[in-house]
Parts: sequence; C-alpha cells; structure tokens
Amino acid sequence: MQALVVGVPGVGKTSLLRELKKRSGGEIRFLVFGDLMEEMARSEGLIKHRDEINRLPIEEQSSLQEA
Repeated sequence: MQALVVGVPGVGKTSLLRELKKRSGGEIRFLVFGDLMEEMARSEGLIKHRDEINRLPIEEQSSLQEA
C-alpha cells in the first residue's frame, strides 16, 4: 500500500509517520519530500539551513521540485 500525506508546514506530517513506523515495528517506510529538496539544495550550495529553501527564487524552488 502507498499513501500520500500532505499538509501545511508544522502540522505534524512527519511526526505522524514516525509514530506509525514505530507502532508498525519498522515495517513502514516513508519519504519526506522536503528532506529531498533540502539535500539537493545543500549539495548545490544553494542553502545552509532548511528554512532558506523558502527564500530561494521561485524558479529555483520549482527546479528542485521537478528534480
């Protein structure tokens, strides 16, 4: 089964998934889109902190999302 969890920043999406993983005995795997964007932006030298993603030009954010 696959599921997509969406919501505004800070609502608890990742916390919910971590709790589900714990309760499942580690059987659940999940991917956090923001973590991937952060990793890519850091590797390209665009940011030093996750909060800086929101300050990037919209074109740069879109490019990271597409990648």
